[in-house]
Parts: sequence; structure tokens; C-alpha cells
Amino acid sequence: MQSPIPIPDFSLCCPSEVVSRVECNYIEAQTLAGYITNQIPHQYDSILIYDARYLYEHRGGKIFGARRIQSFEDIEYEFKRNNGKNVCIVVHCEYSMNRGPCLYEKFREYDRTQNKYPELTYPELYVLRGGYKNFYEKYPYLCQGGYVQMRDELYVKNGDMRQSHSEFKNCFSSKTSKIIKKCHSQGNLQLMTDFPKIEHSPLSTPVVAEAPCFSMSQGI
Repeated sequence: MQSPIPIPDFSLCCPSEVVSRVECNYIEAQTLAGYITNQIPHQYDSILIYDARYLYEHRGGKIFGARRIQSFEDIEYEFKRNNGKNVCIVVHCEYSMNRGPCLYEKFREYDRTQNKYPELTYPELYVLRGGYKNFYEKYPYLCQGGYVQMRDELYVKNGDMRQSHSEFKNCFSSKTSKIIKKCHSQGNLQLMTDFPKIEHSPLSTPVVAEAPCFSMSQGI
């Protein structure tokens, strides 16, 4: 009898010392589709979509215009590239249950280090409810390519999923601590233990969620 495929332990993706609790604003797939197609009027200069999925998932299919964000360097680059613009930022992963909210938290955390509390450079930051899976099922014509699951058997067997998880964990845990400590030593870091509620679009729903820590009982 063939032994079962080994599954990585996702429990340490976002250590409690890095992410203790995350407050996310969620945007519905229908709203994002309306923004992309200009069927829903909005005041933004542009809609930015950031994909937190692994490389093989992103290559298998993505929302038109989506950029893959997989490191703190990516966050810094996008932060500076769009500074001064009135943008709506939407982040997601496969189900927007773990990696998407984790990216949301890291982007907001970096924003806090660049401003005097409670000011934000990018207040319009959202997590796509239901993730890419839900969006693709409803609006495949707004996506480039198809839909590759994180736990696709091919990438589990060849080790890509395990390696991708390791890279994601390293980028969004250890580097987070180093950057936050650096900002703190420079006096730029504001206290982040009691965030005020973020103003949100009437078409989105603010949800308070527990810190996104990977587990095999949840989708990612």
C-alpha cells in the first residue's frame, strides 16, 4: 500500500508574535467585477488586485491585472509605486481565508510604519470575499487562464506546495519582525494594538477575523 502524500504543517505560517489579530474589510466578488468592468461607478484612479497565492496557482489563472505579492519587498515596491494615487486595493488568495488576510495585515502593518497614527496612505484596502475560487466560478471571463488549486496533486507530489509554503512563511514572518524592529528603532512605528475601525465602501462588509494561521481543516 502506497504511503499517503506528506502534507506540510501550516500551523506556523503567521506566528502569534507577528500577527495576533487582524481586522479586515471585505469586498464582494460582484462589487469587484463591477469595478473592473466600470458597471459600478467609483472614485478611484485605479483598482489594484494583489494575489497572495503561490506561483503555480497564479500562473494557472488570475484575475485580469492581478499582481502576485509574495514578499515584503513586493509590498514596499507597490507601496511606493502607487503613493499619491487614489486607489482601491483588493487582496486575495484561493479562498481568502489565510494567505489573503495575512497579506492584508502585512500591507496595513507596513502602512502604519510609514505614517503617524492613525493616518494611512492606503485606507481603501480590502480582502476579496471567497477568494479567487469564488471569483473565477462567477466571472471566468474576467480571469486570465483557469483555476489551479493550492493542493493540486501534481504540486503536492513534486514538492512545489511545500517549498512555496516555506517561502511564504519566511517572507511574512521573519522579515516582518526585522522590518518592524527597524522602524521601531527609527521611531517610525506607531502602536498597533488598538486600531480604529477603517472607513469602508457601502458595497463591502467589515469583518473581524482571528489571525490567519494555516491549518489543514481550512482552505487557504
